Amino acid sequence: CNVPPLDVCRYDPTPCLDVPRGSSCLMGCQDDLLLVGGLSTWQCPDQLSKPPEFIGQYPRCLRENCPEPDPKQVPRAFQRAQDGTWGCAPGYAGNPVVQCGHDLATCAPRLEFAGCE
Repeated sequence: CNVPPLDVCRYDPTPCLDVPRGSSCLMGCQDDLLLVGGLSTWQCPDQLSKPPEFIGQYPRCLRENCPEPDPKQVPRAFQRAQDGTWGCAPGYAGNPVVQCGHDLATCAPRLEFAGCE
């Protein structure tokens, strides 16, 4: 079966390489991420009438620790409160979402900001 396009910084496709039709594999997270809710099962169809592509859901993979951002990299719509939480800076509104993600080219962890405009 063909492994579907996936974020190799987040998911570990190794167990699903070279899986024959009619078989399954367990997809997990890369070693530096926390697996939440368990491994996910990916099934390779056994019917020749179906394309050899896995059917399954991605596991939930979270990064527990994210490095502090360089202050120059924090969007101006965001500010950090004294208690360490992130919010919208004066003049901006919304529902701030700040989560640990990663650079797609290097897989280096970084904070991602959204929700303040």
